[in-house]
Amino acid sequence: MIGFVVVAILAIPSFGSSVLGLVLFLLGVNPVILRVLFALAIGTAVVMLIFWWEDRDRSPVKLLVAGGSGVVSLGTYLLMRGAPEAQGDAWAALLMILAAVVGLGGVVVMLLGAKSQQGRPRRRWSLSPGRDAAYVRARRRALEILVERGVVHVDEDRRRQLAEMPLGTWHTMDAASQR
Repeated sequence: MIGFVVVAILAIPSFGSSVLGLVLFLLGVNPVILRVLFALAIGTAVVMLIFWWEDRDRSPVKLLVAGGSGVVSLGTYLLMRGAPEAQGDAWAALLMILAAVVGLGGVVVMLLGAKSQQGRPRRRWSLSPGRDAAYVRARRRALEILVERGVVHVDEDRRRQLAEMPLGTWHTMDAASQR
């Protein structure tokens, strides 16, 4: 339980660091705190890119965190440029620009470089293995009936291959035979 609380305390500021930076900027907080928060925003966007790189999945969470961080960082920078009293802190401004570039650039990379959803293999695990086993038995019986009635012509190897395929993948056999 204590570990969860520690992780939550560390995660909330990092995922919302650019938003927190915007709020604290509007409240007129010390620029050193802004530097730390926007450095965290850069780190968060980089972490989202690393997670994306591992699975190339266009997850809404990754897009929202990286893009939201970038947009809020850019907005804070633009507000900072409009406030004459805050223009002296070049490091905070630089970190805001970097957070915006990394966040928005990360979204572009994630959108352009993600795998297509059509070639994605289906999961082989199930929340209800008993129900899946019943589906497999029913599918096997349906195939036997279709073969007996002469509706489908498959040899023994193809029948074995069809029986071993995961649920929801028989349509790929149709696509392969039409080529």
